[in-house]
Amino acid sequence: MSRSCKCSDPPGGEAICEDHQMPVCIVDTDGKSRQYCYDPEYRTDSEELVNWALQMITEVPRTPDSFIYDEELYFLAQGKLDKDYGEKITFSLPPIVRKAVDEIRQKGMMSQGV
Repeated sequence: MSRSCKCSDPPGGEAICEDHQMPVCIVDTDGKSRQYCYDPEYRTDSEELVNWALQMITEVPRTPDSFIYDEELYFLAQGKLDKDYGEKITFSLPPIVRKAVDEIRQKGMMSQGV
């Protein structure tokens, strides 16, 4: 099996990875796309997994215990991020990371009394 994500159009394209990996496609402001397959295999803690995914998707360094904002959980759930300066990022979370996002969202709702 494989996991994939479509790149923004233009230029289009697709990142195709193994099922346990996270495919990411970044379309730069000049219209060129870069595709990556990231492997979360050695991470098991929910917060660490989500911070790992955020670092891979945004290409911004994070620590395993960085604070995770609601906006970040939202775009992780959507599978896309449009950066302020025009970069368009699409991705597909593997099951282990999607589960971690759901767990953190639930903790946030519980701590807010929702």
